Amino acid sequence: MLIDRLSVSQRIAELTDRVEREGTFTFTSMFRFARDGAEMSELEIRHEAVVTFLAMLEMAKLRLIAIHQEVVRRGDDGDVELDGEIWIS
Repeated sequence: MLIDRLSVSQRIAELTDRVEREGTFTFTSMFRFARDGAEMSELEIRHEAVVTFLAMLEMAKLRLIAIHQEVVRRGDDGDVELDGEIWIS
């Protein structure tokens, strides 16, 4: 089995282009296996997930992207509940 190895730097470049093109997109849409329903092996899925997640973390650290999710506060006890999709911009 041959796996097209995607590097973290390649993924950063792809995600940077996407942010410039689209402005905002969802966390799950960054992953080809979640977006296209493409047939991928478990090894390919794992590789893409790890590389993409590392790229996203590095981009956030460098302040190239912002990661946000709507926060809904419920109750008087101060409990916080996260609601909705995670967004990248």
